[in-house]
Amino acid sequence: MEVSGIIFIFAASNRETYKKTILMKKLFTLLLVLFAALQAMAYDFQATMSDGRVLYFNVLSKNECEVSRMYYTERNASYVSGSLVIPTQVTDAEGTRYTVVGIGKSAFVHCRSLTAVTVPATVTYIDNAAFQKCRSLTTVNLPDAITSIGDEAFEECSSLTELTLPRSVQKIGIEAFEDCEAMKALYVNSPEPPTVAPSAFPLNDNNKVPFTLYVPYGTYSAYRNANYWSAFSDIRETGGNGQQNYGQQGYNQQGSAVNTLTSDNNAYTSPAGNYQPSEYYGSADEVNDLQRQVIDLQQQNARLKDAIYQALFSSNLDECKRVLREAVSAR
Repeated sequence: MEVSGIIFIFAASNRETYKKTILMKKLFTLLLVLFAALQAMAYDFQATMSDGRVLYFNVLSKNECEVSRMYYTERNASYVSGSLVIPTQVTDAEGTRYTVVGIGKSAFVHCRSLTAVTVPATVTYIDNAAFQKCRSLTTVNLPDAITSIGDEAFEECSSLTELTLPRSVQKIGIEAFEDCEAMKALYVNSPEPPTVAPSAFPLNDNNKVPFTLYVPYGTYSAYRNANYWSAFSDIRETGGNGQQNYGQQGYNQQGSAVNTLTSDNNAYTSPAGNYQPSEYYGSADEVNDLQRQVIDLQQQNARLKDAIYQALFSSNLDECKRVLREAVSAR
């Protein structure tokens, strides 16, 4: 009797343990379902735009928010299509007004029908994968306040042909522009090359970025020598008193960078068209001669290139000659 009683007690104890285990599993499964539901609606409030469409937002502080998204599944991702102007401010259901300061993580991911987006002047960052796989996106207007472009922010935006990054941008994340197959030009307005993560830009078989980089006047050397920016095979300057094109960066047989510059008049243009020398600059022959010297010196003495061009377009022929003499003596 004593043995059978012990066996009965042991079996009953095992049944209770088993029941508790099953209950814990059910609770755990329920928690997973609840967590998935929260993820599927990971936003704090929604607001109706002036065009009648609804966007979703996360509250960051008492009066600031970021654009969020309602769905986190690919099937329900295309809730925004066509052209979109993101508002500067939005109001929640309780009447609290928020300033939109960011585009949140995966905010518009998989929005395959989104063709154009204008980001408001209040936004300071674009988070990871914000526009990832927006394959119809052709136009993106970014404000001067943007400081960072997150990882994979524009990855697989395969219809995007060009983009302008304002001078405020300081950081570009991993694979931010990976698989942007139609990209032809990236305009970067920052005088200092922003910090770029590895693999931010797509590379061809020669480990070069296959589209053109446009940078501010006088910053060619800085970008050419900066980490990861040097992967651009075609870097061109814009702006200045006379707008110019440095052309494509090639490589000589020793592997050193060689900056090619065409010698025709189109190499020197201004907003009004081809560069036209005036009496203040000196005679046309003198200017043409100086242009030929600049081209020759640019190939032989890259260190003084920026100073030479600044002098050439400084409306001061004597200063230009002085800099050229210094360049010649430094060869």
